[in-house]
Amino acid sequence: MSRAIALLLVVALLAAGSGCGRQNEDRNGADPGQQSAGDAAFSRGTQGTPDLDVQEFDYEQYSEEESEGTGQPEGEDVDDPGIDQDNGQGDTPAPQPTAPVITDGYVTEVFQPIPAETGTVVLNAGPIDNRTMAGDNAENQSFRAFWSFDVAKVRFSDVQEATLQFTHQETVGDPFRLDNRTLGIGGIQVWIVRTEEGTLPPYDPAPFVQLTNDPIFESPTEYDLTTYVKNIGDNMSNVDRVQVMVRFQHGTNRNGVADYMEWESATLTVTYAPH
Repeated sequence: MSRAIALLLVVALLAAGSGCGRQNEDRNGADPGQQSAGDAAFSRGTQGTPDLDVQEFDYEQYSEEESEGTGQPEGEDVDDPGIDQDNGQGDTPAPQPTAPVITDGYVTEVFQPIPAETGTVVLNAGPIDNRTMAGDNAENQSFRAFWSFDVAKVRFSDVQEATLQFTHQETVGDPFRLDNRTLGIGGIQVWIVRTEEGTLPPYDPAPFVQLTNDPIFESPTEYDLTTYVKNIGDNMSNVDRVQVMVRFQHGTNRNGVADYMEWESATLTVTYAPH
């Protein structure tokens, strides 16, 4: 009887071992698609092939590849197309004087007026230093225009030619009254004057030379100043400046109407050569 019981125990033990083996085989040999969510999460990153979802990203390498994609060489700067780095012309340049022209040893240079000595002087009123006008206004105030040029650099040189040129800007009213000149403020006179340095001259400065033999009834244009500038070049003059006044014959016609002429600029062009 005990022998039969022992045999039954052996058979039972063998059957139990066979069932455990089948369970282990089922777990290890299952289709990955049939794994539970817990199993998949647990196995992530533990296989021989790295999982891309958790792979460490190489940001430095990506930055280099992105730079190559822009066409910018590594370690080099790309010029800003809006800026000329060679001469800084991205900024607006300041106005420069006209460069002198040299021909056969002679220099032709354009002299600009001295700002402090150029402008409009009003009779019995303050000066206007940013405009050059001659005539009168609606309040019957009369005014005259002045320009001053520093030509000290031509001293001790051979001055061949000097030309004064005016650039007209506008005429207001009817200063000449060509139909009845007695109702106008007369014709224009152009003078070389001598005054102190560093300031606008008085309304009625001491005259030196009148460039208009007779009054003119149009805007002055061009005058030959070679004789006067040559005296400076030959060191025969004790002044280094040429000062010019433009005025009408009469200060005002008292008609309560603005009648005047204004000039955009005046320049002095000198051709000279050092001795």
